[in-house]
Amino acid sequence: MRKVAIVVGIVCIILVASLIGAFEYYTTSLDNKNRQISSLNSQTTSLQALIQSDNSSINSLKTQVAELESQLSSNNSMIAADNATIINLQHEIAGLSNDIDLLQAQYDQLNQTYQSSFLFNSSDGMPTQNNSLQPQILITYPPSYQDYANAILRICDVALKDYCNVFHMYNGVYADVPPAIHVFIYTNTSLLLEATPSDYRIYVEVRSINDTSPNVARWVYGFADELGYIVFSTDNHAFNEGWAFYAAASRIVPDIYSQLGNDAWPQPYNYSQTDGLPLFLSQIENSSLTTPYTPYAAAKILYTIDQEYGPMVFSEAMQMCHATSDGFYNYPIYALTEFEGALVNLTNDTSLWQLFNENGF
Repeated sequence: MRKVAIVVGIVCIILVASLIGAFEYYTTSLDNKNRQISSLNSQTTSLQALIQSDNSSINSLKTQVAELESQLSSNNSMIAADNATIINLQHEIAGLSNDIDLLQAQYDQLNQTYQSSFLFNSSDGMPTQNNSLQPQILITYPPSYQDYANAILRICDVALKDYCNVFHMYNGVYADVPPAIHVFIYTNTSLLLEATPSDYRIYVEVRSINDTSPNVARWVYGFADELGYIVFSTDNHAFNEGWAFYAAASRIVPDIYSQLGNDAWPQPYNYSQTDGLPLFLSQIENSSLTTPYTPYAAAKILYTIDQEYGPMVFSEAMQMCHATSDGFYNYPIYALTEFEGALVNLTNDTSLWQLFNENGF
C-alpha cells in the first residue's frame, strides 16, 4: 500500500508539474496572442486612420474631377460656340465674296454703260413732262451694236403702240407721264433677255455679237413678250408668263410683222410664222402643255376670253382693281383673284370662275 501511495504521489506530482508547465505555456501563448492582437489593433487603427485620410483625399479628388469635368464641359461649349462662329464667319465671307463678284459685275455693266456706250431715244424725242399716255423707249448699247439698237427701238415702239391701241393698257391706268422704258445691252456675259417691270427696264445680255442671230434667240418675239410683263403684272408668276405669251404671240407679234416685215431684225426672218399666232395656237391646243398652273394654261384662259369679249376687257378689268405699288416708280401689281372677279363682273359671265379654276388659277 505504501508503494502504491508513493507511486500515486509521484504521479500526482508529475501531473501537477505538467499542469503548471502547461499553464505557464498557455499563459505565455496568451500573452503573445494578446500582444499580437494589440499590435493588430494598432495596425487596424492606423489603417482606419489612413483609409479615412485616403477617403478625404478621394473626396477632394472627386471634387476636383467634378470641377475639371464642369470646366471641360464649359470649354466644349465654348469650342462648339467658337466653331459655330467660325462657320458663320465662313458663310459671311462666302456671301461677301459673292457680293463682291456681283458688285464687280454690276460695276462692269455700269462702266460699259457710262464709259463706252451711246444713249438713243425713240423718235418722239427725249422724255419731257407732257401728257403723253405712252412711255418712251430709251436704249443703252455698245457702239458696235447700233444696228441692233435701232431694230430694238423700232420693235419696242411698235409693240408699245399695240399694247396701247389693242389692249388700252396705258389709258387711265398709269400716271399722265409714264416712266420711260429703258433697254440695256450688255456684252461679254451670259445669254439673257429679261424685264424688271418695277423699274421699267429690259436687259439684253449677249456673249458676243454672234448671239444676235435669230437662230440663237427669239429676238422680235422676246421684246414683245418682255414688254408684256411691264404693261401688266399680277401677284402670280405663272399667270404673268401666260399673259406675256398670249399678248405677244397672238396680238403683238403679228402686228409688228404687218408693219416691219421680215426686216424688223438685222438678220431677216419670218418671226410671225415661227413665234406668232400659228405657234401660239398649236401650243395652247396641246394638252400636254396646258396642264393646270402652267403659263400655257393661263394663255389659253386669256385667249378664250379675248375671243369672246375682245382684248380691251383686260384693261377695263385692271381699272376696276386696286393695285399695290412696288419700287421707286410705284409700279402697279394686281391681285389675280381681284382681276378675275373684275372680269366676271364686266362680262356678267360666271363661267369664267370655272375657266380659271379648272386651269389652276
